[in-house]
Amino acid sequence: MQNIIDMNNAKQKLSDVGITANNSIFWNLPVSELITKTIQNKQGVLTSTGALMCNTGEYTGRSPKDKYIVKDAKTEDTVW
Repeated sequence: MQNIIDMNNAKQKLSDVGITANNSIFWNLPVSELITKTIQNKQGVLTSTGALMCNTGEYTGRSPKDKYIVKDAKTEDTVW
């Protein structure tokens, strides 16, 4: 059973779904406030065009060993 948390319900807490933190947690910030907090926390910078840029580190994105097969006329009878 999936836990669903409604942040508008004061009786529910993030800890109800296993999220714990010693810091503040921000929920659904407006874009301008999200950008400001990201820069203040040194988690990103503004580019010369005004876009927010965040370095997510070396190991992010899809694993090179992941494989996806698209069902099409060539594969539908040969791939299980």
